[in-house]
This record gives sequence, structure tokens and C-alpha cells, in this order.
Amino acid sequence: MRGAFLSLLLATAQLASGLQIHGHHGMAFRRFDPIVSPGQVSSHLHAAVGSSGFSAELSTEKLVNSKCSNFETQQDKSSYWTSPPMQRHANGSWSALPVTNHVAYYKKASIFVMLRDKPITVYPDNFRMMIGNAKGTTNSRTNDWISFQCTNYIPKGDVWGQPQFYTGWKRLPTMDCTIVKMASTFPYCWDGVNIDSSNHRSHVEYPQGDKCPSTHPVQIPALTLEFEFYAEGVNWEDIYLSCGSASGYAGHADFFFGWVNQGAALKEAMADPTCWDSEGITDVYPDSEKCLAMNKYVDLDAMTACQDDSRNQIPLEEVGLQRPIPALPGCNPLFDDPGLPTEKPACAANPAPTTPAVGKPSRLFTWWNHLPNEPPVGFAVYDAAQLPPAYDNGKRAARPQSGTMFLCTGQNWNGHTETWSWKSGVCKTLTGQFPSNIGSAGPNTGICTFYAEEHCKGDAVWSMTNPGNTNLGGEGQRVKSFSCV
Repeated sequence: MRGAFLSLLLATAQLASGLQIHGHHGMAFRRFDPIVSPGQVSSHLHAAVGSSGFSAELSTEKLVNSKCSNFETQQDKSSYWTSPPMQRHANGSWSALPVTNHVAYYKKASIFVMLRDKPITVYPDNFRMMIGNAKGTTNSRTNDWISFQCTNYIPKGDVWGQPQFYTGWKRLPTMDCTIVKMASTFPYCWDGVNIDSSNHRSHVEYPQGDKCPSTHPVQIPALTLEFEFYAEGVNWEDIYLSCGSASGYAGHADFFFGWVNQGAALKEAMADPTCWDSEGITDVYPDSEKCLAMNKYVDLDAMTACQDDSRNQIPLEEVGLQRPIPALPGCNPLFDDPGLPTEKPACAANPAPTTPAVGKPSRLFTWWNHLPNEPPVGFAVYDAAQLPPAYDNGKRAARPQSGTMFLCTGQNWNGHTETWSWKSGVCKTLTGQFPSNIGSAGPNTGICTFYAEEHCKGDAVWSMTNPGNTNLGGEGQRVKSFSCV
């Protein structure tokens, strides 16, 4: 159990020793996956950010020569994409949850000090990698560092107030969220030779302890990619991934290197000690000495204005951003939740009529402008004879009523450790070493709240989900009990 908690903690924590590069909006929603199915329409929808040149076939040269990037530095024209969450409506139709923000963390190491002082090799041209599995299930989940976070806001009049963060789900959150965030940390040990591999994974590996394995001795930046999707007013039971995953265990993410000038700016930043603990390359004052190597390239106007390159050959189909669509794009039956198949059902290689040809318009074709004096963007719809029948979301997984709580007296799951059982809404009094000395804690599922007095009568001092580094211990602070839902 401890290993599972540790790997999840690594996936969800903000990695130390690096810089954050923020993005403003989504770039493209379409059925392309230039790593898994180059030159073809992919099996399911992806949300892409970064280069305006996201297309069915990519190369570093194509990305570098694209119009722009929707990251805050135009030095990064890489493409990043993932299987986005989609909303299922009561009549069976679907809408896409739009991307509100995205962040690429380029770090020297993980949350531990390990590898921090090792030399960093920036990716070569045409380097690519992916993590996760579009057919992954609760029982087959890989050890890839992928997790979800739920953000809600405490109402404050007519505006959003203080955010509340619930972190650490390996599955889609089982609670309503304002923002659903997906965090993916890619391996950062490389074999030093191959820019790709047959499964798009084997040429990279996660570290073993405090060093890269001998088969993958070259340390590359520890890249964590975060997508934030707007889910205000959407019931959690109605959210699935575009590949049909109800649990979210089929989450996956891809990266194709497209930094300008062979990543010269990234190399400079990775060698600049002032970047290693930066809170974000724009979160500094103009006269700050933090991460000057990257701050000099910030261009917020270019980021905001960047739009999808309409010159690209694209599969022209509606994907649920402008209005609901009859079904998930492609053939993606739902799976991996109560009442659904435990594994993703097989589909025909080219199911008609839902697979358009690349660059071929459908029967309904329209144009719209995002920006004044900019060329229009193509948009099309594949009509369906009728919507699917209404569905019963009561078959979705209910909020857990019981589980286990893992507690430690030290940080990062070290020190004295114990595993406690819990039941929903039932308070448990902490005993032994834990009332004044919890360094790390986390439930295997659900949301747990710690209290300052026994029997849950005091003010809550910490709320968290599976699992997190709570830092509850400390001088002068005593935690007496907890309850979970």
C-alpha cells in the first residue's frame, strides 16, 4: 500500500527544482494523435495545447515553424495533448469540458532531492513520449504518474472566493468540481539514443531511488503537464473521458518536442539556479532576479492571441465545444464502472459514419472568427439520425462508504506508519503517536477531515483526499480526530 501512496503523491505534488510555464486556453479539440496514429484520424478525441500547428503528423521542424504557441513563451512550440473529460447529458448527448488553463512544469527532479544536482540533457529534435493507456481500467492501471485534482470555490457574494483543493485521485473525482485538473508526470530518465520506441514508452523510464537505471542513464527534464477543465454546474456522475473511460483510469498524455532553436532557451533555464524554485515564469516582478533565463522570453500578448492554425488538414467534425453532439467522437463505448463493461469493448477499425476523412468536409460546414482581421476557422458537423436513448446515471460508482487511512509520523510516508479503517461520517479518535505528530496522511478513497478536538467538535484543521502530505504535525498543534466521507 505504501508504494501506491508514494507513487500517487509523486504524481500530484508540485515538483521541486524547476519552472512553471503557464498557458491561457485550449488550442485544439480533435481526433488526432500524431504519436500513436500519425497521418490518420485517431480513435478518440484529444485536447491539445502548445503549438498552433497540432496536426495528424508532427516533426520538430513543423512545430517550430508553426504560427505561435499558447504558452507564455513563444520559445516553446511543443505539442502536448490528453484525453479530455466530457459531459454526458440526460438525453444521451455529449459536450466537451473546455480547457481553462494549462501548465508545463520543467523540473530538475521530483519532490525529493534525488537527481537535483545531476546534469540535465534537453530533448533532441523529434523526441516524443506518452504515458497512460486509453484502455486502462481500475484493475489494470499502470504505474504512470497520472492523477486528478478537484477545485471548488467558497462562495463570496457574486464572485468566486477562496479555492478549496482536493487532490490525489487516480480516478475521476467522485464529487462535483468547479475545475477538474489532470496532472501527468512523464518519465525523466532516457536511454540516450532513441527519440521514440514501438510502444512510445520504452525509451524513457522513471528513476529508481536516487538515480536513473543503467538502461536509461541520461536525465532529461522532469516534465509535469497539467490540464484544467471547466466543470462548473456539472454533476460528477456525468463526466467521462473522451476514450469512454468512466473511472478515469484510462487517462493518458503525450508530448512532442518543439522548442525553438533545439531548446536553447530551455537549456539555459535548466542551467540557471534562479529557475529551479520559480513559482512560475510570470509570477515575478520585472526587476526580480528569478528565472531571468526564461522571463526574458515572456510574451503574454502573443500567448493570448494565438489560435489554431487553420492551414492544417483536420478531421472536420463537431466535438461538443459549440453544442451537444449525439455521441463521443469515434467509437468509444463506456467502460470501467458499475453497470458497464469492466474492459473497453472492441470497435470496428473504421466505424461509419463517425470517422471523417482528414481534410474532408461533412454535409454541414460553417465558419467563424475568433479574432478581428484574422482568417476564419473551419467547423463542421456529422449529422446523426437521432440521439441515443436517455441513460440512468444512478449506475455510476457511488461515493465510498468505507476505506482505509494511511498515517505516518514523518514526511513523505516515513517514520512510524499505521493503516486505520474508516466508515463514512464516523469520527475516529487518534491515539498513540499521532495526535501531535502526523507528518503524512491520506485515505485510499473519499475525503477526510481532521479536527482539533475529540469527537469532531472542534474546528477542522485540514481536509484532504487520497493521499496528500498534510503536514498536520508541528509544535503547538494537536489533532484529536478525523472523519471521512
